[in-house]
Amino acid sequence: MARICLAGLVAVVATFGWTGAADAQVEPEFEWTAERPDAIAPAGVTGDRTYDMGQLVFWYRFEGTRLDGLRTGTNPVAVSSVLNAFDVVPLRQTNSTQIAGVSFGFSDWLTLEGSIPFLVNKVQQVTTGDTLVKALTGFQVDTDRYGFGDVRALAHVRLLERGPYRAHITGGVSVPTGSFYQTAVNPATLQKERAPYSMQIGSGTFDGIGGATFTAQNDNTSTGIQAMGRFRPHWNELNYRLGHQLESSVWGAWRVSDWVSLSARIFVHWQGNPAGADAALDATENPAANPFLQGGTRVDLPLGLNIYFPEGALHGQRIAVEYNIPIHQDLDGPQLEQQWQLSIGLRWATGMGNNGPEGPMEEPEG
Repeated sequence: MARICLAGLVAVVATFGWTGAADAQVEPEFEWTAERPDAIAPAGVTGDRTYDMGQLVFWYRFEGTRLDGLRTGTNPVAVSSVLNAFDVVPLRQTNSTQIAGVSFGFSDWLTLEGSIPFLVNKVQQVTTGDTLVKALTGFQVDTDRYGFGDVRALAHVRLLERGPYRAHITGGVSVPTGSFYQTAVNPATLQKERAPYSMQIGSGTFDGIGGATFTAQNDNTSTGIQAMGRFRPHWNELNYRLGHQLESSVWGAWRVSDWVSLSARIFVHWQGNPAGADAALDATENPAANPFLQGGTRVDLPLGLNIYFPEGALHGQRIAVEYNIPIHQDLDGPQLEQQWQLSIGLRWATGMGNNGPEGPMEEPEG
């Protein structure tokens, strides 16, 4: 609970600070416009935009994450000390996710969105094992799991469209299309067994997704606030559910030119522990198989770059890149701590909306 409060406190303080900055920098006569690089959020933020009726946008996002080193609470933990309590310990993990999605302006106030991810999870584990295992593995075993994950279907409802301000709420569902029966070789036994929770591709449950987003612009800068959650009310066929997730972001962006903007963001992520347990996993053998050691809170400082093509054959299309640097981690460990995350996003607007590939270019009255 203390970790939840910490995440909430950071988000609230940052939110009020940035909202005040937005109020101070925005002139009343300024009108929000889509035709600039900072009209979308940084690459690591999802569900940040609504679109005009008839506008069709295809998008792609790559996320690469590196986890290395063990942490319990806020303190690093040596692998050797964890091996005193567990037979198998993860050393490092690399996750890559490619997400293909489409957004459609069903009306001027409702945007529908669907997406499907493809995940590749690679982990290196070490074991104390017996003599045979040591001889065959050299103490370490590399494992990778991959496949299509859970499909998402979302609706974004526009609530505010006034002057330089935009706001909408998001609701939807995650459909359990990804596998949660993935298996891998256990380094301690050399037998193929169920892979730990973090190596699974899907959740096995229908999950609710909800949140809200607010953005503001002035001549050369923009700000945004978003809170999103993933709520898991159901248990899967293996008698567990993954933990709930809460995320909040506050960002600011500076429009360097008509093509380029730079951004900085504060990102707070809270991950709950699973409820129940997969009976095929031995929670005493590997901390990654222990349902009480999967949650935690992380605070990151991502830095980003947005590119927008205002003219030519690529008019209206976008590229965004963001590099995520953790500045605080409080984990229910021992578990792997995140070292960095890289997000790359592409958006291709094909529908013409009201006045173009990125919607209307609004002009001040007068």
